[in-house]
Amino acid sequence: MLGGAVISHLLTLPHAPYHILALTRNPTSPAALKLSASGVEVTHADLDDAPSLEAALRNVHAVFLVTDFWSCPSPGASREIAQAKRVLDILSRSPSLEHLIYSSLPSVREASQGRYQAVVHFDGKADVVQWLKETHEGLWGKTTVLWVGTYMQLWKQFRAIFAPAAKVIEGKEVWVQSSVFHPESRLPLVDVRDVGKAVSSILGDAEGLKGRTVSLVAPEQVTMKEQLDVWGRLVGKEVAFRHISEEESWEGIKELGFEEFLAKDVWETGVAFRECEGRLLHGDAVVQVSEVRD
Repeated sequence: MLGGAVISHLLTLPHAPYHILALTRNPTSPAALKLSASGVEVTHADLDDAPSLEAALRNVHAVFLVTDFWSCPSPGASREIAQAKRVLDILSRSPSLEHLIYSSLPSVREASQGRYQAVVHFDGKADVVQWLKETHEGLWGKTTVLWVGTYMQLWKQFRAIFAPAAKVIEGKEVWVQSSVFHPESRLPLVDVRDVGKAVSSILGDAEGLKGRTVSLVAPEQVTMKEQLDVWGRLVGKEVAFRHISEEESWEGIKELGFEEFLAKDVWETGVAFRECEGRLLHGDAVVQVSEVRD
């Protein structure tokens, strides 16, 4: 999703400033063939296969690296961490690389002062950044970390978790959003399509952003109830927000059939975002993407 947003935006830039190389496990898939037809060079590479990565990343000048925990979930995010380190090891030896933009996330464990330990799809990425700083100082000096806020598109991607559900109340259909968040809780949202603009801006200000973290969130954070009300108006549905307890939230997530480590990850993500409101995706040393010059 993020990689596609970056490619889509770069293709709109005048004078085609970049030769775009897209890595995929399946260069003959419909999506890959569509990219190829648009002028993107598509090549095979697998994040679990070092030789394919070595070949694909030869002679690159800039890299946008995104790993996807949800495509290969494992306890402790061990597989995603291994994939990221595999790519970073290779890039650390690249004589041509000038700039790496690594899509990461802040540590929920650290932001909550150790209270929440199970949000591995955040903490795994944060641990990779710390490892990068300690292990590959030269590569870290060429790296910009990009934090991306909660996707608005998650309502469609993970409907069972994020989207409202239709219920009949007093004989009327009402779309109810049940959430551990309070109706006035605010989430750091972002439209995935803006990731491409953010990456383009970072590439344009590369020297000023190497060794730094940039955060992409909407400047105006709307409340949970405001989100639901907007959706209701747009689709013409009656809506209601229902705040539920942490216990009911946990039981609901378990009913979705996740493995236990995934259920804990999803559940703690919600309660941690509620409690860490204003601290996640912000910080004194973090640059907001709105501050990056185009």
